[in-house]
Amino acid sequence: MVKTAGVAVMPLFPRSQYRILGQIGQGQFGRVYCAIHRATGRMCALKDLEHRVFPTNKFLRELCYLVTLRHANIVACHGLEYHPGGRYLVMDYCEGGTLRDIIDGDGDLCLVGKIDLVRQILLGLEQAHQRNIVHCDLKPDNILLIPRTDGWQVKVSDFGIAQLTENTGNPNFGKGYTGSPAYMAPERFYGKFSIASDIYSVGILLYELIVGDRPFSGFPKALQVAHLNARLTLSADFPPLIAPIVQRALEKLPQRRFPNAAAMAHAIETAQKETLQKDFPPGKGYLYHCIAPPPVAFTVTFKHSTPLLFPVTHLRQEGFWLYLGNGAELYLWEYGDGNFNHHPSPRWSLGLPGTITNFEVEEDQISLMLQGPESAQWQFFQWRETLLSAISLPKPHINFQANRLLANVSPGGKTLAVVTADQQGEKSYLQIWRTDLRAPVASAVTIPWASELLILDQNHGLLVQLKQSSGNHHSVFFLFNRRGSVFPAFRLSFWVSRLAVNRYSRNHLFGLTPNSSQTGVLIRLQPLKVNRIALNLQPQFIEPFPWGYLLADRRGRVALLDYEGFLFGNFDLGETITAVTPIDRYLCLIATWQGGQGNLHLLDLGAEVEGVIRQRQERR
Repeated sequence: MVKTAGVAVMPLFPRSQYRILGQIGQGQFGRVYCAIHRATGRMCALKDLEHRVFPTNKFLRELCYLVTLRHANIVACHGLEYHPGGRYLVMDYCEGGTLRDIIDGDGDLCLVGKIDLVRQILLGLEQAHQRNIVHCDLKPDNILLIPRTDGWQVKVSDFGIAQLTENTGNPNFGKGYTGSPAYMAPERFYGKFSIASDIYSVGILLYELIVGDRPFSGFPKALQVAHLNARLTLSADFPPLIAPIVQRALEKLPQRRFPNAAAMAHAIETAQKETLQKDFPPGKGYLYHCIAPPPVAFTVTFKHSTPLLFPVTHLRQEGFWLYLGNGAELYLWEYGDGNFNHHPSPRWSLGLPGTITNFEVEEDQISLMLQGPESAQWQFFQWRETLLSAISLPKPHINFQANRLLANVSPGGKTLAVVTADQQGEKSYLQIWRTDLRAPVASAVTIPWASELLILDQNHGLLVQLKQSSGNHHSVFFLFNRRGSVFPAFRLSFWVSRLAVNRYSRNHLFGLTPNSSQTGVLIRLQPLKVNRIALNLQPQFIEPFPWGYLLADRRGRVALLDYEGFLFGNFDLGETITAVTPIDRYLCLIATWQGGQGNLHLLDLGAEVEGVIRQRQERR
C-alpha cells in the first residue's frame, strides 16, 4: 500500500480488499456500492467512476477536492483502490440515506430539525468555499445522512462537477453549465458560478424542506425561465423567522445574496435558537423531533373470535395447530377441519417447570427455553409433536447455569445460539449448540455482554451491544456464524432495542429507540440502510409479515408498516392485547384479555393491504 498526499492508494490486487454488499446509488458518472473491508469489517462506500464518462483528469480532480476537504459535514475519502474490476474511491458510508428520503418521507421533522440540517450543510460548504471550491451540484440526493442519537449528521457529497472559483485562475471558469436545473442559481444557466451559486442552491433546499416542494418546477427550459424571472412567493404560514433567510438566499443577483456560507449559517443559527425557545416540543429532550403522520383509517375484517378462559402471553401457529403459552403453562389447540373460522379444539395442556422465555414452532418441532424457579437455572426443550407421548413434557435437551442468558434457535431448530454471563457479570460467552447432538459445536467465545441475540438464517446471527462513551451512544452489531466465529458487522450512532428480524425477508430488522419509544428504526441489512420512523403509538408487539410489520400496543391500537417505513394503516381493537401471531400473508390471530375474560380474534388484513401495496408500486 502506497500513501500519496495522505490518501492510501491500493496496488493491483488479485482480489479486492472490499466485499461489495449491494448497489446503493447510480449517477451520471458511475455507481456507488455499500462494501465492507474484509480484514477490519469497516463499512464504507465504494464510488466506481466509469472511465468512459469520467476520465482520469476528472477522477483525480474529485479525489483532490476530497483530500483537501476534511470536515465533519463533508464525505471523507479514505483511500483509492485500483482493481481489475475497476477503480474506486473509498469513502464514508452514510447509512441514513439522503435528504431526499426526509423530504419524501411519510412523517415530518420539526422545524428546528430542518433548520439544523441546513446549518450543517452550510458548515461543510464554508470549508469548501474557504478553499475556493464551489460544489455546483447541491441537491437532496447529494446530501447524505448518518443517524445520531439526537438526529442526523449531514455529509455533503459528490464533488464530481465542483469548480474552483475565478480568483484561483481556473481556466474553465465561466465555461458551460452542468448540474441539476431545479437547484441551479440563475447565473449558472449562463455558465457562471461563484460561492453565491451554492448559497442559492441551499436556499432551494431550505424552502423544500419546509414546504415539501421546490419553489420552481417544470422541465429544464421552464425551470431556467423561472429561476431567471419568477418572483419567489411565500405562503402566509411560512415560518416568519426563516422567510427573510430564504428570500435573501434566493435573490436573482448573486451580490444580493449572503456573502458567504458562514453568514447564512449565522442567520440560520440565530433562527434556530429563537425557534427552540419558542416552539421546542415539551418533554422530547432531543433536537430532532420526528412528527408521525396522522393515523390512516384502515378497515380490518373480523373473521372469527374464540373466547379465552386464561390470558395468553405466547402464541404460535403451525399448520392446523395453535400453541398458546401462559407463564408456566403450554396448551395445544387444533383446527381439526382446517378452517380457522371455527373454534379450535383443545388437544393437551402441559405444566412447565419454569417460565417461558423463548418459544418457536416449525412444522411439528417445538423449541422451548424456560427460566427455572431459581433465576440462574435455564432449560432448553425440543420435541416433535407427533412423538409426544403420555401428554408429558420430555426431559430437557440442555441445562444452563447463568445469571443472565440470551438464546435463539435457528430456522429448522438444528442449532441453538446462547449468550451467558458469569455471576459477576464481567464476562459473557457465546456458544453454538447442535440440538440433535445436545452438544456445543465449538468452545465458547468470550464477548462483551450483548443486549440482543438475533438469528438471521440457518448459518448466521447478530449480536447487538449498546455502548456509551463521552455522552455518545452506539449500537454495535457483530455477525456470528454457526461455528461460533464472531466478526464486526456495523455500528449505529444511537441506541436501538427490541429488534425483530423479519423472518420472511431475513434482510430487515425493526426496533425502537430507548430514549423515544414512539420512534421506530427500520434496518435493511444488505446493503445497509437505516430509516427512523415517527410512530403514532408505543409498540409492545412487533410482528413480521411478508409485506412488512404489524405494530401494536397493549391498549389495542394497531399500525401497519411496509418495508420502506410507510405507515399505511391504523385500527383499534378496543381490547387489551396480550399476544399476536401471523397465520399467512394477510391473516393474523390476536389474543386479548380484559376484565377477567379474553378473546382470540382472527383478523383479515388482505383486501386493504393488497390495495395499498399496489398503489405504492404504481406511484414508484
